[in-house]
Amino acid sequence: DDDNKSEDKDNEDNDDNDDNDDDSITDIKSILGKSFFKSSKNLVPIQDLKEIFPSELQRFDRTSQTGDQVHLFGFNLSTVKSEYEQGDHHINVEVIDFGGLTAILSSLAEWTDSDLSHQDDDGYAKVDQWHGYKSFKKDDVKHHESSLAFIYKDRLIVNLKGDQMSLNDIKDFTERNLLKKLDAIKLKKDVEK
Repeated sequence: DDDNKSEDKDNEDNDDNDDNDDDSITDIKSILGKSFFKSSKNLVPIQDLKEIFPSELQRFDRTSQTGDQVHLFGFNLSTVKSEYEQGDHHINVEVIDFGGLTAILSSLAEWTDSDLSHQDDDGYAKVDQWHGYKSFKKDDVKHHESSLAFIYKDRLIVNLKGDQMSLNDIKDFTERNLLKKLDAIKLKKDVEK
C-alpha cells in the first residue's frame, strides 16, 4: 500500500510539472509572438528596398528584380533581389530585412555564428569586419567567383555574389553604389531584444 501511495504521489508531481511546462511554453509563445508582431510592423516596405537598386549602377545594367514579403519560421521578412550585368560580369544583390530579431539571424546567415578563416590555392573565405559590420568574404580565384555578405546596422542582411568578378570588384561596387543608399533608408525602431 505504501508503494502505491508513493507512485500516486510521483504521478501527481509529474502532472504538476507538466502543467508548469505548459505554462512556460505558453509564456514563451506569448513573448515571442509580441516580438514577431513588432517585427512585421517595423519592416522596411518592399518599395523602399527596391529603390536601393536603380536600373543602372556603375555601368552595370539591372536585368531583373524581385521583392517579397515572406513568412518564414513564424517570422515576417522583407526581401529584395536584383541582378546586374556588364558584359561577362554578373552580380546578384539581395537585401533582407529581418526586423532586427537576433533569434533568427543565425538561421538566415549561418556564418554570423562562426569565426571561419580558410585559405587554399583556390582562394579564401573569412568572417571578419568590413566597414564596421560583421561580414563574410569569399574569393574563389579558380572559378572567378566572389561573394560578400554583411549585417547592416544589426537589421539588414546584405548578400552580394559576383561571377567573373574578384572580391575587390564586389567591395568597390558596394562602396560606390550601395552603402550610401543603405544609409538613406529610414529604419523604424528595432524590436526590443
